[in-house]
Amino acid sequence: MKDRENTKEEAFLAARAAEFAKMARDREYELHVSRFLTPAEQNLFYAALVREEPSLRDRVFFWGGAVGAERRRCVTLPSYAEAQETCQLEAWSPKLFSHDREKALLACAEEYFPDERFDTIPLEVKGSGYNSLGHRDYMGSVLGLGLERVMVGDIVLTGDFSAVMFASAVAAPFIEGNLTKVRRDTVKVSPAEIPMGLILTKKFEEKLIVAASPRLDAVVAGFTGASRATAKEMCTGGLVDVNYLTEEAPDRSLSEGDVVSVRGYGKFAVGAFAGETRSGRLRLAVKKYV
Repeated sequence: MKDRENTKEEAFLAARAAEFAKMARDREYELHVSRFLTPAEQNLFYAALVREEPSLRDRVFFWGGAVGAERRRCVTLPSYAEAQETCQLEAWSPKLFSHDREKALLACAEEYFPDERFDTIPLEVKGSGYNSLGHRDYMGSVLGLGLERVMVGDIVLTGDFSAVMFASAVAAPFIEGNLTKVRRDTVKVSPAEIPMGLILTKKFEEKLIVAASPRLDAVVAGFTGASRATAKEMCTGGLVDVNYLTEEAPDRSLSEGDVVSVRGYGKFAVGAFAGETRSGRLRLAVKKYV
């Protein structure tokens, strides 16, 4: 059932990408922005988009309101707008999600359409201080207003009682006028004054793990402390994502920059290999997101 649902979602996303590609092709002198997409959806959307219309490859960017956002919108530049960075990308590439590519988009926007925010509005949400509020509290209250998840991007905690959320230009005024409570606390919503080039920093812990090889199951075993056999079962059981897509092949080789999520253990980015132990096992630096 799960595989069938995933296939159905991927087919739906591919159809949306095909529509988006046609719109970008037919109205090539306009800027086009999609709904908010998860990192996995961005990967699939990009692959389907350039498969449908290869000429868009170097005009496709992803933007979520600030550099480093995870939930982002697909942006296709007009054919006349030349970004400073035009690189050939595979279906998934670290460059597609890189800060440098986002900065290239901002540089292009500054030159061609300086007031453009790509239909993404930052909102500041401040509580009274009565309750400490978390990401789920804010998200639950927004969805409780009847909005779809695709209308809201990242929600970034800025303190125990405040957050910045990125919303579509359509949803932002509605949220500002109707979001008055978050987990029984009274909140005030107002436009957030943040620069377009703001970089969202993620908190992580640097760790050095030992793995038998760069294989996925070996690295997962080193990260989780599980046996190699258990790590292999995690992979084949669909509990491991690589670069935001489920990866069931335990023998997949990992490279620096790959992002791995293990259900129940968290997410980490693969760093540099730092030599071998006396027994010939690999030392690997990873960054675990907290």
